[in-house]
Amino acid sequence: MNSGTQPRDLIVLAADKHISACVETLLQERRRELAIRAISFDIHRHPHSDPGCRTSAAEFLRPFINRYRYALVVFDHRGCGSSELPDVIRREVEGQL
Repeated sequence: MNSGTQPRDLIVLAADKHISACVETLLQERRRELAIRAISFDIHRHPHSDPGCRTSAAEFLRPFINRYRYALVVFDHRGCGSSELPDVIRREVEGQL
């Protein structure tokens, strides 16, 4: 990023193409219904799907740290490979970020 370049608003790390498409639809086509402003965003899919998002989201997103204001990690609880409650997993992933 050049010193004069502003960071984009959001980077999304999605576990699969279905989550990616859903998030893209929400942020582009349904933003008015959700009462959110237009934002600049990019969506990336983790090569190891749900388990990869759970265990290595921070590593995946690290190269993008100065290019985005916010990050969102989205994956399925059932496919992530953990039997912990969703809130426990969320806190673990947030702690890594």
